Order: sequence, then structure tokens, then C-alpha cells
Amino acid sequence: MTLLQEIKSDLYRYNGKKSFSEFFKNFFLNRGFKIMLLFRIAKKLNKIPFIGFVIHLYYKRICNRYTIDIPIKTNIGYGIYIGHPFSIAISRDCIIGNNVNISHNATLGFKHGGDKQGSPTIKNHVYIGPNSTILGKIIINSNVVVGANSVVIEDIPDKAVVAGAPTKILSYNGSSNVINNSFHP
Repeated sequence: MTLLQEIKSDLYRYNGKKSFSEFFKNFFLNRGFKIMLLFRIAKKLNKIPFIGFVIHLYYKRICNRYTIDIPIKTNIGYGIYIGHPFSIAISRDCIIGNNVNISHNATLGFKHGGDKQGSPTIKNHVYIGPNSTILGKIIINSNVVVGANSVVIEDIPDKAVVAGAPTKILSYNGSSNVINNSFHP
């Protein structure tokens, strides 16, 4: 996907529109969209001397303001929705799919040592609830809901709704009711 297509996909997730006026409205009023916009630009322009450095510094400044840590080396798909962009930490080795919702205080972290050493893989159409922690080299499959205050340390199957610390599968209703304005290229 091109940079412009990725930006349009993120914009669409916020209100179902991709117009020029919606872009400016969301850039100035929606912190989650602004973070993802700057992430995408910084990631694409990172290799250009000086310009890449300046945009990366500005991106880090905005991330520090909202206490967000999403390294530009992180592999993130299109159509990302960050509802409340505060206290989010994502490992640079984490892989995030398309049409994913990430709530405030979420941690997608690297696990040091043990049998699941590494970072998580989040597939498509996943909702990650507030205060959720996902640790280690695990896979959160498509259409999953990770409930608030959950601690995920094992793989989660498709369409599962999980919650708790450690998580337990509550149902297989999936994320269709909580992922709004899915973007389809």
C-alpha cells in the first residue's frame, strides 16, 4: 500500500469518510489519527537524510506528549484505530494486522527468556481493550476481542472473546460488533 492509501485507511476507521475536510478535522481534533499519520510519514521518510530525521523527532515529541511508544520499525497494517492515545507501548518487533483497534494503556510487549520469547503477532480485525497486556511470541488470530484488563500470554484462536488475568475464552462471538468502519482496499 502507498502512504496515501494507508493514511486514507486510518482516516476511514474514525468516521467512515475519506474526504479532504475530514482529514484536517481529524488531524487537529483527533489525537489517535494524528499519531498514526505521523507514524506512517516517519516510517516512509525515515531513510531520507535530514527530512526523515526532522519528522522522526516531531513524531517522538508527539509520542512523548501522549506517553505512547510505537517505534517506527514496528510492522503495522492499514486501518488502525487508536481511540484514546494515552499510555500505549508496542514492541518494535510486534506485527499488527489490518483494521485493529488499540485502546489506552495497552501493552504489546517483548518477553525476555522462556519458551515464548519474542513479541506478539496481532492478526486482522482485532479489538485490544483498555489496560490489556499481550506478552511474548504469541498469535492473536483474526476477529478476536481482548477484554479490558486482560493479560494474554497464550495464542488466541479466531473469533474468540477473551478476558481475565490470565485470559480465558468467554465466547466465540468475534469482533464484528466492536470493529467499526473496517477499511477494505
